[in-house]
Amino acid sequence: MRTITSANSVFMLGASKLFNIPIQMQGYAADDAFSSEDVEFMEKYIGVDGKLSAGFIPYIVMLDFTLAADSASNLIMDAIITTEKAIREKLELNATIVIPGVGFTYAFTKGYLDKGSVIPSSGKTLKPRKFSLAFQDVSPAPLVVS
Repeated sequence: MRTITSANSVFMLGASKLFNIPIQMQGYAADDAFSSEDVEFMEKYIGVDGKLSAGFIPYIVMLDFTLAADSASNLIMDAIITTEKAIREKLELNATIVIPGVGFTYAFTKGYLDKGSVIPSSGKTLKPRKFSLAFQDVSPAPLVVS
């Protein structure tokens, strides 16, 4: 039976030049764990005669995620930021998100860290840190449960 829970989701992040295997991200923020921005799938226009024309265009898939200020996974993000700064190059990333509630796995390929918070904001408590990754592609697949 499918549900809309995200509490049992799994988010794996890989950076092959930095880590030997993908690492499970943990300590999501409660109300903003991960999301993807809307993309434009086509270029479109309508001529003066009222005829619509459309064509496929490649698009970037943005994956945003938020980690609680005390998440151990902030160390992973800090390692990516620090390494890129030191080598003055971008690390290629990949990600997999498994969402058992809806029975799907999403594989993100050829991505890069686009933006993020370098420290948690402070108030009464420390605020979550947000990150954005830009990917060349995402492939959904039904989750096979054995």
